[in-house]
Amino acid sequence: MIWKAMVTVVWVAASATLMCCSEAIQVQSEPGAADAQALVQEALPRNSEGRLKLISVTKTGGRRFKIADMDAYELWYNVTAELTQDALWSPSPSRRFSTMPAGSKEGFLFHAGKAGEQVTIPGTVTFVKDKDDWKIQPDDRYQ
Repeated sequence: MIWKAMVTVVWVAASATLMCCSEAIQVQSEPGAADAQALVQEALPRNSEGRLKLISVTKTGGRRFKIADMDAYELWYNVTAELTQDALWSPSPSRRFSTMPAGSKEGFLFHAGKAGEQVTIPGTVTFVKDKDDWKIQPDDRYQ
């Protein structure tokens, strides 16, 4: 009987400790695919000159780091896009979502594709923490 009472007391104490600690820990959120979606939706048709149509943006990973004294987060993503016409497309990180008209010289950075074909283009976007919100860091690759 005494053993049962001691186990109950220990269980109650452990439960109270866990409840206390779980309230004190705050999980900081990280940006997700939805946070990068607006940037991608704007840059993809402009940089591809309308040759790519956005299908989806998925987060593939990311990492936290510091820029000066600010919290930053690099989000890694894959964009799935559909070619709206025969064209050459590029997964190059230098100018996101670049394309050239069909018949252009195919090279190391550009791959030929047919209208209706879906392509996957990996990329990154950097966010900085501004008070409680994540803001996209300006990036010339998306201009």
